[in-house]
Amino acid sequence: MMKLLFSKTLLASILVLSLGACSSTPSPHVTPTLDTKPTVQTPTVETQKVNQVVFLNRLEAVQRFVQRDNYFKQFSPFDWQARFDGKQDLDEQALANYYAKDALDWQPKYKQKVLIAVAELEKKIAPLNLNRPKNLTFILSNGKVEFDAAYTRDDYIVLPTGMLEESQDHVTRLVAHEFFHVYSRYNRADRDALYATINAVKIPPLQLPTDMQNLRLTNPDAPTDEYGYSLTYQGERHTFVPVLSSFIPFQAGIDLPFEFYIRNKLLAVETVNNQ
Repeated sequence: MMKLLFSKTLLASILVLSLGACSSTPSPHVTPTLDTKPTVQTPTVETQKVNQVVFLNRLEAVQRFVQRDNYFKQFSPFDWQARFDGKQDLDEQALANYYAKDALDWQPKYKQKVLIAVAELEKKIAPLNLNRPKNLTFILSNGKVEFDAAYTRDDYIVLPTGMLEESQDHVTRLVAHEFFHVYSRYNRADRDALYATINAVKIPPLQLPTDMQNLRLTNPDAPTDEYGYSLTYQGERHTFVPVLSSFIPFQAGIDLPFEFYIRNKLLAVETVNNQ
């Protein structure tokens, strides 16, 4: 009872900021070299730490991006095609060259917005004495790879410049949202209780039909489907899992907006033989 009460208090504190908002395993460190093309420049901004906030420079960001964590392990054919210009299963060097076009050095105006957001978040969560990573690590992106979205992998938060151009209030909510993903990943023991506050239940590994799996888009915040929601549909109770996928294969060479492909679905699932 006490643990659940703590979880509800934590979630409420974070959601006050995020207004509406999962498992990555670090892989061996990879240090790629970048192609020496004019578009790839030596980073000039050093890593900076301010009040436990770490801003990774461009080269450091690329080194983190290419690590083969659980996010990459869950990739479908559609993931490779949509994210990397129709290429499939790139090696570390090719990934590094691609991510070098996505990662940016931090600009002071963006750092300032993040620092203000973190300070506001700290005020909200300080009384809870949370077990969390020593540093909050941020990467700046131009949004090329993840369709201009903010997201997390492992213990770092990726913010696109487009979102950082929004109001400070928007950025503050955004940082709180992404912090929740990092925190829940860092505290596996509390994670089930946290998700239970929004009526989510732990489910066995989900096996999708092959045709659906091939069109699946992996969410870097939650690359695996670990939770479902108990809902009533047509008078019957079912467990539903949110699934992000395309309804058609990727059309290489055709300039279609990403929104054209993607459909958010709630998929009814059932447990078979306790699996």
